[in-house]
Formats: sequence, C-alpha cells, structure tokens
Amino acid sequence: PAARTALARLANPLGGAAWPQRHHLVLRDRVDRLRMYAHFLNNFLQVREGSGGGDIADWKKTYGEEGAIKRIEELGTWTARLIDTHMVHGWAFNRYFLRRGNDVGLDTSTWSRAGQIPTHEEVEERFQAGSKALSEVKALEVPSTIFSRRLVPLSSARVRIPGSEPAGMQPPDSFRKATLELFARAGEKAPVFFASTGTVYDLLFTPQDVYEDGGGSQYSMRIASGNLSGDTLVIEAEADGYYTLRWNDGTLKKLDHPHVLHAGASQYVSGTFYFFVPKGTERFIINAGAHGGPTIKIYDSAGKIVLDATPAVEKPQSRSVVEVPRGRDGGVWKVVGPNCINRTGSISFIGVPSYLAFSPHLLMVPQETIR
Repeated sequence: PAARTALARLANPLGGAAWPQRHHLVLRDRVDRLRMYAHFLNNFLQVREGSGGGDIADWKKTYGEEGAIKRIEELGTWTARLIDTHMVHGWAFNRYFLRRGNDVGLDTSTWSRAGQIPTHEEVEERFQAGSKALSEVKALEVPSTIFSRRLVPLSSARVRIPGSEPAGMQPPDSFRKATLELFARAGEKAPVFFASTGTVYDLLFTPQDVYEDGGGSQYSMRIASGNLSGDTLVIEAEADGYYTLRWNDGTLKKLDHPHVLHAGASQYVSGTFYFFVPKGTERFIINAGAHGGPTIKIYDSAGKIVLDATPAVEKPQSRSVVEVPRGRDGGVWKVVGPNCINRTGSISFIGVPSYLAFSPHLLMVPQETIR
C-alpha cells in the first residue's frame, strides 16, 4: 500500500530525530507526537489499506477473530492516552476505536477519558517495534511530481496523443459541488449547457500570468453569480485568462471548450472522466472517496481496463497503486466512478496531473507534459 510505503520512508528520520533533542524537552515532545502519529498510522493502515475498509471484518481478516479483538482493545486503550497530547487526529482515532470496541462487545467505558500521557520511553519502545515492521514494506516509487499550472489543450501537442480522439461526453451524475476551469482569449465565448434550469453558480476570472504563477482564489475576481434562469451559461471572455465556474446540484450536459475539473479541489463528483498519463510514468496513485466505499474502473489509452475496483471483482479501496503497461504512457486514460450514492465522491492522483475532463479531446494538461 502506497501510504505505508511513504511511512516507511519516514521511519529513519523520525527514529533519529529524538536523540539530538534529548535535553530539550519541548522539542523532544514534539518529535514524540509525530512518532506516536506514525505508530498509529502503521497499525491503522495495515488494516484500512491492506483490506480496503477498516471495519470489523477487515480487522478479523488481518489478525484473526481473537487477535482482532485483542488488537482493537490494545489500540483503543492506547488512544485514550493520546487525547490530551494534541497529536494530529488523536481524538478522531480514539472515536474510531471506540466504535470498533463497541461493535465487538468490549468494555469501552474508560476509552473516552483522557488517560496518562505516554512517556518518552514508551513512545520509543513502540516506535522502534513499528519501525522494524515498516522495514519490511516494499517500496514502490511513485514520485510526488509537482506539475505547473500552465495549462494547454491536448490539441496543441506536436505529436498525436493516444486516447485523445474525440468522444461524446457522457453526462455525469448530478454534482453536489464542482469546480471547472477553462482558458479563453478576449472575445471568445464558451457556452456551458446544463440539464435543467436554476443551477446555482459562481463565475470567477484570474489573469493568465497570475494563475500560471500559482495565484490562488484570493487573486480571482467574481464576474457573475446567481441562479441560471435557463439551462445555458455563456462565458464571454473580456480578457485573456482562466475562467473558473463553480456550481452546486447541477448536471452538466454539454461543453465543447477545452477545460479541466480539478480532481483534488473538493470535487463532489461521479461519472466518466478523462485524465493524462505523461510519458515515462511507470505507476501512479489514485485516491477515491465515496460514501459506502468507492467503486472505480480505470482504462488505459488503448481502452484496456487496468483497474477494476468494484465489489464484483475486488473490495474497493480508498487508495490504489496503478501500474502503467508498457507503451500506454503519454496518453489519455479514462476513469469511471466513484459511484457515490449521496454525491460526495472525490478523485485525486499522485504521479500524474490531477486534472479531469468530460471528453478526451477537450482535456487541458500542464504544458511541460506534452512539449
């Protein structure tokens, strides 16, 4: 699992960080909080990512019937001692084990009370034991590449991009919330068609140089907002730049202008989308979230399925490492999902640009990935 691989890389730096601060108790305590967090993640991720969920069945699958109950009791009691440490997610972890403990009939009456904060020696012992287990985790190299915001249409590529052939847009499920961005020159018009009237929207503008240099929403100007009286919003560009359209509870029916949906920007989405896998990519990570567990299908640039994380095939996971078949890099791939029943699904990537589009030929990508 990718997250435990990343955690394994941190084991040695965290292991040696406490010794230089042994006489500076405040700094040593800060290091210990990080090590307690790493200790918990090491145990938690073995179950949550190894089996895909983190419910009682997953714990029993990992540790066996009796071992699961014993492990939940041990970690539940331990997290009660973390409540007053200000450790990241300490309270949330405690609630997680409180629920699991109740599910298996354990006495959890004391788990909600802040216990004695672990000593440095206890943290050291637990961390070293966990580090030994992490040393056996096989590393999968998935570079956390930072891509630029200089977006260009795939049609501007100097060579043919596999998988970028025009394809009809498949109207997605109604979005609870979405953010779409497109680049337009002064005088251009980009009509956006919705399936119904009354969609609540905001339209913002960011100058090209500001956007591409990394300027955030604080540098954007709202140029329109409200409820659509009809089913069409025409974006009329008054200047060169990026136009951001945000809307709630609406289904996009048609869009013929190059665009991107920011996969990692709180998208509450579900449907059929396209993304770009740059040349030289060996593997990447997809993070998917959905109420009840995400269901994801990914197709490579040749239309071959490379990940089928649906209940009929394998238990859906929140994070999956996708191996790129030889010759399938440098092309447009398709993702279907996460099929969330309450429209709170999300998708993001590590190792490839986190930009989605409704149609392959309309996808915009970071300029450096195709030139």
